[in-house]
Amino acid sequence: MRRLLDLIPAVIPALLAATVAGARLAAPTPDHALNDAALDEYLKQRGLLTMRVYSLEKRLLSTSGAERSRILSDLASAYETLLESLPAEKRAAIRERSRLLLKDNPRPELAALRINLLKAEYLSAEQVAERQRLRLGTESDAAEAIASLKRLAIEFSEIAQAANAKARALDDQIHARGDLSYADEEDAKRQLQDARRVKSLAHYYAGWSDCYIAQLTGEREAAGEALVHFGALLNAPDKKTPSLDRLPRSLLSYEHIARACLGTATCLALLGNDAEALRWLDELSTADNVPASVRAQLLSRRIAVLGPSSRWNELAAWVRRTRAPQGKVTAPLETAEAVLLAVVALEGANGPEPGGEAVRTELGRLALADLISRGQTGYVVALSKRFGTGALSSEGFIAQYVRALQEFDSARAKHRDVGRDSEPATDAEIVRAYRRAAALFDAAASAPDASAFESDAERAALNAGMSLFYAGDFAQAADQFAKVARRSKQDDSRREALWYEVVALDRAFESGRKDLADRRDGAAVLFVSTYPRTEQAARLLLKRAGIGKFSDKEVVESLLSVPESSPLWQEARVQASTILFRIARGAAPSDRDETLTRFLEISDQVYPAERDAAIASEGSRRQTQAQRAILIARQQLEAALGLLTPDAERARRLLIEIPRVAELCGFPISDLVDELAFRRVQLAVSAGNDSELEAAIFSLKESSSGFAQSARLLALRRAIEAFHAAPTDVEAARRIVAVGEDVVRSLDDQKQFDARANALRDEVAGAAASVFHETGGSQFRDLALRIDRAMYEQGGRFTSSLRRLAEMSEQVGDEATALECWKLLVSGLREDQLGWFEARYRSIILMLKSDPAAARDAFKLFELSHPNFGPTTWAPKFRELRERLAAPPA
Repeated sequence: MRRLLDLIPAVIPALLAATVAGARLAAPTPDHALNDAALDEYLKQRGLLTMRVYSLEKRLLSTSGAERSRILSDLASAYETLLESLPAEKRAAIRERSRLLLKDNPRPELAALRINLLKAEYLSAEQVAERQRLRLGTESDAAEAIASLKRLAIEFSEIAQAANAKARALDDQIHARGDLSYADEEDAKRQLQDARRVKSLAHYYAGWSDCYIAQLTGEREAAGEALVHFGALLNAPDKKTPSLDRLPRSLLSYEHIARACLGTATCLALLGNDAEALRWLDELSTADNVPASVRAQLLSRRIAVLGPSSRWNELAAWVRRTRAPQGKVTAPLETAEAVLLAVVALEGANGPEPGGEAVRTELGRLALADLISRGQTGYVVALSKRFGTGALSSEGFIAQYVRALQEFDSARAKHRDVGRDSEPATDAEIVRAYRRAAALFDAAASAPDASAFESDAERAALNAGMSLFYAGDFAQAADQFAKVARRSKQDDSRREALWYEVVALDRAFESGRKDLADRRDGAAVLFVSTYPRTEQAARLLLKRAGIGKFSDKEVVESLLSVPESSPLWQEARVQASTILFRIARGAAPSDRDETLTRFLEISDQVYPAERDAAIASEGSRRQTQAQRAILIARQQLEAALGLLTPDAERARRLLIEIPRVAELCGFPISDLVDELAFRRVQLAVSAGNDSELEAAIFSLKESSSGFAQSARLLALRRAIEAFHAAPTDVEAARRIVAVGEDVVRSLDDQKQFDARANALRDEVAGAAASVFHETGGSQFRDLALRIDRAMYEQGGRFTSSLRRLAEMSEQVGDEATALECWKLLVSGLREDQLGWFEARYRSIILMLKSDPAAARDAFKLFELSHPNFGPTTWAPKFRELRERLAAPPA
């Protein structure tokens, strides 16, 4: 769809023309309107939506009356579909075309399109309103959203009223029936269905627009108007608010109906009727068929009702029930729920309930704790800036951690302002800020209740180390990271702490603490030994081998020095084989064989274990391990075929084994098909097996991948060598043509007309000409002509190509091209070459047909420079030509 939309101006008119032509051939009719209808149905059935839009837009310009109304309706519907289905970056153009359509055609039947356009503005305002609900927006954003929502509420309401009036009129018309034909009645029913759909959508968006206005401004009137709109969806009497006794519960499976219930509860709460609001939420909680997307919002809506009404004990019960459902492990609240709970708890009143203050404070603390558990520290900092932490226990983990986050974020912001924030700070004020953050993080990790927040306390201790690192206190940071690594019960945290300990010790060593060298090396060995198959381990392993100071060969020797008893042995050998393969690829031809042989030797030591591990693995690990094992096998296959004497036996084994391993591991073999076919071509060429070569090339017939093109080039060179060895062998020439035609087509597509590409064209055209001369097959002559003419037009004027083009052009009656080619040969060849005499002779013969005077002048010049008429093979012909020129015209 995306590519098709990009190509509208250039491609669609041609495609439409072709489609119309095809339609006329299939079903000829003089009626243009019928052809247009057939085309529209064709495009509609095949889902060619963008082309259909283009067609409808063109037809709209030249129609009127009922036909124009139908096209308008179809075009509006197509625009709606595109606005729903296109990626965001493509919608702007369709949105603008929709606006123009509505502006030029302000008709009620286009109401659905109007709603779709307004919806984009509504969703933007809704997003702002939801952020305001979480106290995360700005006043200017809120003011802009309020203005948009008020305008939208009016527009949606107008659309709803118009759709309601239309629906009533259509309903009356259908019930009257009388004058309606069957077709008209069916059309009226369809229009009625559309009108009711527009009415529902308009009431839905009008209701939520008014609901958000009430939420943002506190206007009770807006909440009341929203309830009337929701009532229209929830079976309330005309212009009345909804009630539970009239709720169509069977329709709660429809998201817009269930969301209208949410809106009703929200508006009732805004009007102070929290008891009735909770009854609506309870209805949604107990109903079986409520969509998951609506059910997921129930807690946040309940928080918004219970918090402002200070019903803290009831809210605490719902929060407990959500965080720890019966029989399930406690899980933190979702981010939006936790933010909203923090907002209502931190800004709410204690209320009349006993223990209200304690419950409210605990809910605020719990909300912040859940945000910390989800790693949403940005929200924690923003909330603590807005509300402070005074309501929380000053000695507790949460309060301490929040203060530490505030200090750390402040230090990071100042660090970013001065630049190079990925490096330790040098500004004294920023360094002090990092040290204060480190102390606060450490205090949080040591708080009396820290054990209740085990994973978060570990993160606080790790952040203390990070703060010391950014302060430039590398040794102290390393001590802190080491402490976290020793105490951590989580593997991820331990790995992270061990890694940062190595980094901090390395920076301390580089900054002058040479006494830490042994500790740094020991920490590096511990990390690599514990986590050998991580990116950090590979980095340490290479750095330990002296990367940046030593060559690839020295790194290989260091990796191969790891003893077989070490847990690092397998990984070291894999990396060593990878580097050896890279060295071999870039080696001089004289050195390549030795390096490839060594690569095969080392990779043989690790490949079986890698393959077996891949097959034995499960889940996502199997994919990763399979990719690793198959990569080694592919490298081995390339190396085996790259030897001066290819290892055919190994290559055949790997060509069978690679697909089998991929299949066993669920690895996508489609990614390897062309590569393996190319290797079969290499193997067949090295073995001189023409039947295997042809089979491998045939398997790539439909492919244009890099491997497919390389395979064809290799097969073509093989065929050229065979033909040069037996230039009279027609079958050898045919083999060149069979593979060469695809190669030439690829070169043409890529517009490659350099000397190397033209040399290949020359060989293919020459082979085609040879087959033509032997068999008389005109397709071979035409192929040679096409190739040579393309070279000629692009300036690739090989002597053999020009001569061939001249001969073939004469045969097909194109004497002008033939004459031009012979002339070019005359000017390009030396006069002592036989080819020059041929070109001179044949050019004069052709000139004699078209311009006898020019032919005589050319012959005179030839005779002056060659009084003996050239070599013996051509002299008789030139003498005979002189006789013809001397004879009077017939």
